[in-house]
Amino acid sequence: MTDELNATRTCEEVVAELKRQAKPPARKVLELYDPEDSHAINVKRLRGFQKTELITACGLLLISLSDSSGKPRKRQDLADQIVLKVETLFPLPCQDCGKEYQIKLDDTPAATCFLCGQGSHGCMDTTGGSRKGHVWVCQPCHKKNDIGVDRDEEGEVKESPRRVITPRSSKTQLKTERVNVRVDHNEKEDEEKKKKKKK
Repeated sequence: MTDELNATRTCEEVVAELKRQAKPPARKVLELYDPEDSHAINVKRLRGFQKTELITACGLLLISLSDSSGKPRKRQDLADQIVLKVETLFPLPCQDCGKEYQIKLDDTPAATCFLCGQGSHGCMDTTGGSRKGHVWVCQPCHKKNDIGVDRDEEGEVKESPRRVITPRSSKTQLKTERVNVRVDHNEKEDEEKKKKKKK
């Protein structure tokens, strides 16, 4: 399931392997991905491609072309999903056993991060099955969002203020009070740019 034997592959090697596997339209998209740059910079670069080119890259990376409600993804969302998917293939220390691991492109991990889509390590105990409403959050998202339960001196759970949780690198937000996920695609900015172009 996980690629523990090759867990020392660098991010650059992962991207290079994806480029080797890609046909020209998808390779063209992946050529602009730079693991040294931030998620936002990579998404901005990929947004410059036509939607058809991004769709080709999504095919290589096994990314669904529709969102969870069944609506077709917009170009910005496709770019974001491509960057997130590439990042889920990078080496990551397991939060349970501490070993470094990598998920392969065609793996089906026991759990995927609710925020970024990172797959869990094979050591994860899944014998109890998945309960309704149960979500798993990877170590980077967990650390970035300081996820934990606040308790008082007596060990009782304290009511905590509303927090916005974001994945380690995407613009997905989770409002913890309502467990409501929405993706902010800067649609207002895109609409304003379109209006300026029309003028």
